[in-house]
Formats: sequence, structure tokens, C-alpha cells
Amino acid sequence: APLSSAPVDWIFRCVRGSVAVSAYELEYLPVPGPTVLRALERLVEAGADRVTINCFLADAYGATP
Repeated sequence: APLSSAPVDWIFRCVRGSVAVSAYELEYLPVPGPTVLRALERLVEAGADRVTINCFLADAYGATP
């Protein structure tokens, strides 16, 4: 779910400029640290909706609208 989120899509498009994805490009996609990933895991396990997850990830990437 996190890779299909709006914030990650936006960050990837800023870096890549295309919707085509290669394994090489995924390797260089910035990933939040363990603390953020654990908090994201808790959100997903709690059944958070897509808007909540997108807002959380946007904040984690410093892209809060």
C-alpha cells in the first residue's frame, strides 16, 4: 500500500518524470527510517483509510500540502 500512495507516487515522478518503474529506480527511492515505518505499519494494521495513510506519508517525506 505505501508504494501505491499519492505521496510516494509524487516523489517518484519528481525524481523520474515517468510512470515506468525499473528495479534500479526502486532501489534509489528514498525510504523513511524505521521509526516512521513502524508507525506506518501500526496505521495499516489498525485499518487506516487511504487519506490518512497518504497524509502520514506526505508528512514523513516533508511534502505536507
